[in-house]
Amino acid sequence: MRVDFEREVTRMNNTMPYGYTIKNGAIIADELRSNQVQDFFRLYLDGLGLKEAGKQSGINKQHSVMKHILMNEIYLGTEIYPQIIDDDAFHQAHLEQEKRGKHLRKPQKAKPVERKEIPIQFEMGAVIETYSDPFKQAQYAYSKIKEAK
Repeated sequence: MRVDFEREVTRMNNTMPYGYTIKNGAIIADELRSNQVQDFFRLYLDGLGLKEAGKQSGINKQHSVMKHILMNEIYLGTEIYPQIIDDDAFHQAHLEQEKRGKHLRKPQKAKPVERKEIPIQFEMGAVIETYSDPFKQAQYAYSKIKEAK
C-alpha cells in the first residue's frame, strides 16, 4: 500500500488532487475541500461555467485548473483515493462539458492529404576509398547510395 501511495503521488507530480489530504500516511478526503468539489460539480451541472461554478463553490482557481478537476477520474475513487463524486454526477458533467465544447469549437476544414512517393529501391555504387575515421567512411559509403531509376 505504501509503495502504491508513493507511486501515485509521484505520478501526480507530487501534488495532491484538490479535495484530498494526507493523514497518518493515508490519503483521505478533506472535509471542506471535498464538499467544495461536490458543490463545483453540482453548480456546473446546474448550468454555470467552469470559472463561475468554481468561484461559487469556493474553489477560486484558473479555468484550466477547474477543467482538470472536472475531468479527473480520481474523484470517482481508486484503491488509494476515496470517492468524492458519484459516478452519475461525474459522467453527467463529462457529457455536459462535451456538449458545451461542441458549440465553442470552430469547424475545421479538412486539409487535402499530400501524397508523397517514397522510394523503396536503391543502388549503391562501388566503395573505392577507405578512411581511418569510421564516421568519414560511413559518410562516404552513404554518399554512394542513389535512388534506382
